[in-house]
Amino acid sequence: MDTSTAGPHESFSSRAPRQAVREDTDTVPARKRLSSTSGAASSSKSRRRLRTTADLPTIEHDFGEPDLDSEGKNEKQSSNSTANTLAAVHAARQKGPFRPSWAHQLIHVSSGKQLPPDMFKRPYHPLRSYATPSQFDLSGLTIPLTAKEILTFFPNHVDIPEIQHRLFSSGIKGSFQAHFINLQYRLEGLTIVIPVDCRSHLKKAKTKLGGPFATKPTTFTTGHYTFVPGGANGFDDARTSYPLMDCGFFVLPSNFPMDIDSGPFTKALIQVQLAGNTRLMLSELDTFIATMGISRNLKDGYTDAGFQTRHRAIVKDYQSILSTKAGKNKIRFDW
Repeated sequence: MDTSTAGPHESFSSRAPRQAVREDTDTVPARKRLSSTSGAASSSKSRRRLRTTADLPTIEHDFGEPDLDSEGKNEKQSSNSTANTLAAVHAARQKGPFRPSWAHQLIHVSSGKQLPPDMFKRPYHPLRSYATPSQFDLSGLTIPLTAKEILTFFPNHVDIPEIQHRLFSSGIKGSFQAHFINLQYRLEGLTIVIPVDCRSHLKKAKTKLGGPFATKPTTFTTGHYTFVPGGANGFDDARTSYPLMDCGFFVLPSNFPMDIDSGPFTKALIQVQLAGNTRLMLSELDTFIATMGISRNLKDGYTDAGFQTRHRAIVKDYQSILSTKAGKNKIRFDW
């Protein structure tokens, strides 16, 4: 599904759940598994031993036609079998249900409703289980990121004040952020990100940054981003290393950034996934980009405001689907 041309009308039941090899990790909160640099290293190694090329959430043909020389054509042909395997992996993953988000747990309890009786037997919320943990220090990256790359591969980092400043300056408000993340991860029901979460991040960012909100960011790099691990959930402040491949684990191939929204990060991630490289860490990204000859720049003419314009229709479509399903199930949806 090209996010610039298609709507999210595929069946929710066709979403790709997790592969069986990761089930053993679901009994331990993702943040606890990655709570320290040393602990994260061993955890990452353990997870990578369980991963094979069949785990990779990337279908090569979904990313358009790259510029190929004769060697590139051979490389594309050799990746076809990998692409077929990846499609099978997505079709085979569990459907959930996942645990409700923290926000929905609080909403349910405060309104006198009971949480699902099997909640603690369910796998953790997808953003906690699979998305890049907030313990990864985003300021360590030296390449620019597009808005779509941030919201797709780093949704746990949206509480960083400088990210909220950047998105706010381009008119990307809390509601759009929340529903775009819901779209990218196909969240529904009690697992959705609700707009009030992102609006609270914006409010805190304005309080912390103050004056800078009167100006517009002039760079898309991340070196000045504040390290905010775990937000208000009480997780420790230890930084962690993280495999590049895992940044896109739960994102459907059709939801990867493409065209102008695809920066050097996405290009490197695709290369790593197609090669089945489970060992490359985010800390090694610069070397990998240089080795592969990937440009370190975003495409000419890129703006965050353009990102919202390109995706407004598909986000509204998905928001409408979620609203309808929430109404039928009497779930508080958009506030």
